[in-house]
Amino acid sequence: ASHLLQGHRALALSASGTSLGQGWAIHQHELGWRLRGAGPTVLVNGSAIEPDQLLGGGDTIQVGDGPEQLLIEVKP
Repeated sequence: ASHLLQGHRALALSASGTSLGQGWAIHQHELGWRLRGAGPTVLVNGSAIEPDQLLGGGDTIQVGDGPEQLLIEVKP
């Protein structure tokens, strides 16, 4: 994944971390992306996040009662 789709806006992911709000961020890992933080419950693809879960294109993330955000790949 290269971007996070928030509503109608695609936000480029930063290897050093991209904030998802409410105390959570997504960071690049050698095998994919991982969530770091603390705060409200996070759902990935509708289920509670697993420890050290790797994320990639097509995965949805929902922090607390916020909107779903979608990991996507944007080609140049």
